[in-house]
Order: sequence, then structure tokens, then C-alpha cells
Amino acid sequence: MPASSDQRARFLASGADDDLPIIDAHHHFFDLARNYHPWLSDHPVAFRYGDYSAIKRDFMPADYQRAIAGHLVVGSVLMEGEWDPRDPIGEMRWASEVAREHGLPAYVIFQNVTLAELARAQPRSLDEMSGISGIGAKKLEAYGEDLLRVLGED
Repeated sequence: MPASSDQRARFLASGADDDLPIIDAHHHFFDLARNYHPWLSDHPVAFRYGDYSAIKRDFMPADYQRAIAGHLVVGSVLMEGEWDPRDPIGEMRWASEVAREHGLPAYVIFQNVTLAELARAQPRSLDEMSGISGIGAKKLEAYGEDLLRVLGED
């Protein structure tokens, strides 16, 4: 939910960080016993941001609420957590379940404009699909084959 005009006014008047409306643009949920995340479950891998051992644990909505306590978070974006590449649709289904169970909005994989272009273009190969705006290499790898299968159904 966006910051209300009262919240904005309170922050502008006080300048206090406690009154600063925040949109958390990037967070994850992990349930390592239920879902396999190779980069969190396997032996440490070289990682561009350094040691990530502190996040190699479950992190669910209740944990997120504790982490943001004391901050005025008015919105957030749940990012994919790079789970098992053999199950590219599984993370989407799981995140949708978590959203329903906790009364949270579901996350978005593709913008509506991308979905509309997929429906219009009806790509028949990953190469054709890669030319559609909003489908980068990572999304193509994660969802491309499944999208082609769905688009091929009558």
C-alpha cells in the first residue's frame, strides 16, 4: 500500500527515519526444508557479493515482519529465489501459496505488456521468444519451455 498523505507529511515535518515511508524493492522468502535452492543448500559457491552464509536459512513472512519492525514499510517486492532449475514453475506456485496463506499480493513474473505480446506473436521457439521485450536470458531459461508448451496448447 502506498504511503498516505499523512505519512508523507509526518516524515517531511519530522525528518525522522522512523517516519520515512519505505518500499522494499527486493526481498526473498525461503523454506529450505520444502524447496531446494542449490545456491543456499549445496556447498558454498563463489558469489559476487561475498559470504552469504547468514542468509542460508528459512526466511518466511513472519521473519520478514520481524526484520522490518520499526520501519514504515508501505510496500515490497518479492523476488525469485533461484530455486531448483529442474522445476521452473514450482517457485511461482509456491510463492502464490505463501501469498494466499499470508494475505500478501502475488508477485509478477511478466508485465501485462509482455504477456500480450506473447499472445500476439505466438512464438514457436526459444529463439523467437527471446526477441520479445520483457523476456531476458534468465526468464527465457527459467520459463521459456513451459511458455512454449502452454502457447502450443489449443
